[in-house]
Amino acid sequence: GTSEEQDRETLLQGMKGPSPPTEKPRYPTQPTSHIQQVRYAGDYPPIFKIPHPRNLDFTGRDTELEALHKLLSTTHQAAITQAITGLGGVGKTATATEYCYRYHNEYDTVLWLRAESDMTSQFAALAEDLGIKIPPQETDQRLKAVRQWFGQNDRWLLVFDNAVSKKSLNDFLPLDGLGHVIITSRAHGEDRKSTLLNSRHLVIS
Repeated sequence: GTSEEQDRETLLQGMKGPSPPTEKPRYPTQPTSHIQQVRYAGDYPPIFKIPHPRNLDFTGRDTELEALHKLLSTTHQAAITQAITGLGGVGKTATATEYCYRYHNEYDTVLWLRAESDMTSQFAALAEDLGIKIPPQETDQRLKAVRQWFGQNDRWLLVFDNAVSKKSLNDFLPLDGLGHVIITSRAHGEDRKSTLLNSRHLVIS
């Protein structure tokens, strides 16, 4: 809730001592390998494509959100998939949406796919969001490039909302890269195991 100038003054006041620096410190103008730009904790990631606005009245799911965050934050050497399952109308999409807004500062890229719709066109269209310059008509090349992007980058979150079957996700679920995947689904019982590719799941009821 403070400005950049206020934060600078606070930092300088805290650094005052008997031996101030004799040279002006270098400001980090060059991005690191995985952060595209210097940003404040309250700023959204450079790529933040969520179809739902944040519900400021969202409540009652703190336990589930904390559990989801803990599971996704587990140190891992590959993409981590976490599923949110439950009957229709219990708040799976709302919970996933709130997660994206609540923990956005941990990611540089946040993307959302409607898993019940045409996945091929949606996944290929991610090329535009990711800055991949391949013509729209080159669908196969776009799909390949998007898969490679997820495999070669980190600090990304990809949401598949309302997945209906394992087959619908097989060609699009990132298995490589250091990112996170959230799947929401109505699947249950044996269908849930198949639909979610045996990922860990969080039941919303």
